[in-house]
Amino acid sequence: MDLLSVLYFGMLSQQLANEPGAPWESGRYTSRFGTVVRLFLAAYPPARRTDSPGPRPDRARPPAAPRRRPRSTGSSSPEG
Repeated sequence: MDLLSVLYFGMLSQQLANEPGAPWESGRYTSRFGTVVRLFLAAYPPARRTDSPGPRPDRARPPAAPRRRPRSTGSSSPEG
């Protein structure tokens, strides 16, 4: 998502800096929006969706670490 954001807002900032009054469809940079999206999708195709319910494996939480029992606070001396 970070890369897609950089591509989109980079294109948009170039357009606003160089041709601020041009329409989106015919702007020097914004007219290439479709090409940018196609190139991005070719490089990073969407993950296939599965029909199984539940969280996706790449977003599953790692198992929790086992809890340790607290040490007793009693005296450790032989008399105690």
